[in-house]
Amino acid sequence: MNTSTIKDLEDDEYIVARIAGMKTTNGRRHYLVEWDGYDISENTWEYEKNVNCKESIEDFVKAYAALYQLRQEDILPLTKKILLNETYDPDTRSFHPLPPKDTKSKIPFNNTTNQVSGEVTTSLRKRLREDNELCPDTSKMVKSTQVGVTQLTITSARKYKSIEEIAQKVMAEADKNNSYPIEKVRQIIKKGKKNVIQVYQIMNVKAEITIVNEYDNTLPDNFIYIDELKYTLDVPAPDPNFLSGCVCSKGKCTSCHDSSAYNRAGKLICSPSQAINECNQHCDCGPACNNRVVQKGRKIPLQIFRTRNRGWGIRSPVAISSGTFVEEYVGEVITADEADERGRIYDQIGCSYLFDMDYAQSELPIRYSIDSYMTGNASRFFNHSCSPNLKVMTVFIDSSDNQMHRIAFFASRDIRKNEELCFDYNGSTKGDVSQVILTCPTRYPCKCNAYRCRKWIYSA
Repeated sequence: MNTSTIKDLEDDEYIVARIAGMKTTNGRRHYLVEWDGYDISENTWEYEKNVNCKESIEDFVKAYAALYQLRQEDILPLTKKILLNETYDPDTRSFHPLPPKDTKSKIPFNNTTNQVSGEVTTSLRKRLREDNELCPDTSKMVKSTQVGVTQLTITSARKYKSIEEIAQKVMAEADKNNSYPIEKVRQIIKKGKKNVIQVYQIMNVKAEITIVNEYDNTLPDNFIYIDELKYTLDVPAPDPNFLSGCVCSKGKCTSCHDSSAYNRAGKLICSPSQAINECNQHCDCGPACNNRVVQKGRKIPLQIFRTRNRGWGIRSPVAISSGTFVEEYVGEVITADEADERGRIYDQIGCSYLFDMDYAQSELPIRYSIDSYMTGNASRFFNHSCSPNLKVMTVFIDSSDNQMHRIAFFASRDIRKNEELCFDYNGSTKGDVSQVILTCPTRYPCKCNAYRCRKWIYSA
């Protein structure tokens, strides 16, 4: 590839080293693309309409036909998955062909620890969501395929076969009484426009949450609102008997629990790399203590709104000052194994709301994740931005287990009224707990439109 050709590439165009596989999903053909200048761990499956290189596809077909002594015209109608040798399949998160058993431990795609300025920073996995954010972008094909292809057969048993099976499990354990119904409360008629905007409200919440949709009459569906973590049958709730309390003067905690996370106004002041240890039920300080913020719940009003091209989003009808607690990430607390099983299905439909509780991952394996796909609060609608106004923090309140903690969002700067609330799915703040260790090669075009947009979102 010569220098002049590279300079001719646009910001949203990437060089393709080769097409390494083919599959058909839901009647749509996809090609596995290896990107020039990137490790094969960053291979992606691209929809055929976005693969604008007829020659590379033809070379891929010729290679497969020659290897198996088939007619070239019989290749494209195939629906089974086929892969080139010495590649990586993001669907199964494995090399193909698989390395010998005695070398599996050397595969560098397990979760690892990120060191930042001598401090341990953990990964907080946020799998991507909203199908309209995940459509692959057009890429420039500049190099033909290489020879060497073989068939891949997947025989491992799976817990779930469809999103419906996950929904059935969630609903079987869900509270049958809807404590937070959605009701229409008013309507808005904008000057110069004919359409009437309906305003809905989630009832019985501590601080107001409204829902508006200026594009159509739909509401968020298949979603049950809850205001606290829901521990599933396989996950025991934290045991308060293992907590230790402070002996500070009533309402005057300053440096107990290792450090002070908040100022007197309850605004976040601690380093993003450290966890927040709030006072608990065994502390002597009492409910007025300034070290009790997240546990008191959200206090600012929020609005769920339909965006132009990124599904649902969140904003607030009031300005939010830097350091303010915005919302806790709430959903089902599930095991890491369950998260992997659900994540496999979520990845297929391009929609996921999984967060790992991975504060202690440098020393201990991840045991639990939070899934808000069907049950959660307003935080499940936070979109990604390469220039976020929210930061993600680990918070300990009712648990002494480093593998069981809360996840909370704070304003990282002053936020204007009605500005969309977003955080960086990949972690852009040095030392932030949301800093992602890239262990999965899946990536999607970013639509945040930030001034310094990185063009891609990576799914961990």
